[in-house]
This record gives sequence, structure tokens and C-alpha cells, in this order.
Amino acid sequence: MAQTNLLKSRVVELDAGRGLTAIDNAEAEKIVEKLNQRIELLIRVNRDVLDSVSGAFRLILEASEKQPVAGLYGPKGLVATVDDMREIEKAMKEHPVTL
Repeated sequence: MAQTNLLKSRVVELDAGRGLTAIDNAEAEKIVEKLNQRIELLIRVNRDVLDSVSGAFRLILEASEKQPVAGLYGPKGLVATVDDMREIEKAMKEHPVTL
């Protein structure tokens, strides 16, 4: 029922020329909260996976012939570049996991 009402309000917004970008603050806050929960989940799962299989991954800080790109390597090759790892670390510091 709530989804039907939401769809109806979206159609009215489209008819009024406001498009799909017109959302109220309450709806925006709900979206942000849901996205924050998903970020927390992804960070936690990433951390837990790396902790549980730490021996399977190696952090290579300098490129070499064998590993031409510096980054995190797993059994099947490059998983994330050093820049990617820095962004993940930055996200973890800025977005402490509360789950």
C-alpha cells in the first residue's frame, strides 16, 4: 500500500513537471540513512573478510615485474590498488562501523 502511494505521488510529481528529483527532506533523510547502513555493512564485511583470510592477501607497496601495480593482491591477482585501499581506509575512519 505504501509503495502504491509512493508511486502515485511520483506520477503526480512528474505531471507537475517536478520530475523524480523533487523529494522532501524526510524522504532524503530516509535515503541517506539507508545508504549509510549499506556503507557500514560493506565496510564491516570487507574488514571481516580480510581479517578471516589475512594469509591469502598481500599488500604490495611498490610495483614490480611480478606485480606491475602496487596494491592488495589475492590468489587470483590484484584486488585493489593502493589508492583504492587508501580510499577504503579513509571511508572507514570517516564512517565508523556501528553494526
